[in-house]
Amino acid sequence: MSVASTSSFASPVTSAEFDVHVKDPVDHLYHCHERIDRSLITIQNAVVGLRLAEPILRTEAAGALDYELATLQLLTRLHEEDEEKTLFPRLKAKVGNANKALNDLMAQSEAQHRKYDDLFNQLAGSIKIICAGPGTRADFAMDQLEKLVKELADLHGPHMNLEKEHIFGSLRQQFNAAELSEMQAEMKNRFEGKRK
Repeated sequence: MSVASTSSFASPVTSAEFDVHVKDPVDHLYHCHERIDRSLITIQNAVVGLRLAEPILRTEAAGALDYELATLQLLTRLHEEDEEKTLFPRLKAKVGNANKALNDLMAQSEAQHRKYDDLFNQLAGSIKIICAGPGTRADFAMDQLEKLVKELADLHGPHMNLEKEHIFGSLRQQFNAAELSEMQAEMKNRFEGKRK
């Protein structure tokens, strides 16, 4: 029995979760955190495996890691857009200047997003060198890759805690059902647009 030629792998980023797991945008934000957590663990494990691989075999393994990093970068960017384009502007409008602490936390979160972006750019450069084949540059890039993935993990934990513990906690009290529904639709449309 042959496999149909139309078979393909599912996109790693879909809007299906909105129909299955998500009852409102707050659930979506928490679900995104979980997906990003799992993706980062996969990458950390892959980097350990890449280090253990013979240098000649690293090229192919780095290609697979490149895919995983691209998936994590996409998930992270979509999540950042959910916050910076959908959530934070509405939350800032709700609290105004009355809640300086919350405004400061949102600014801190956005600054951490820029750090994520910078790390992804550096990771892409390291992977590109490793994929080019073994040698001194690839060995140096492997060292850099390990360092950058550690930096990514070190940023990730505190960033997720900041959002979960200090920003997301009161969202259902800040917004009414219609506002939450509007935000959820906007987030779902963003995911549908990114997977095409």
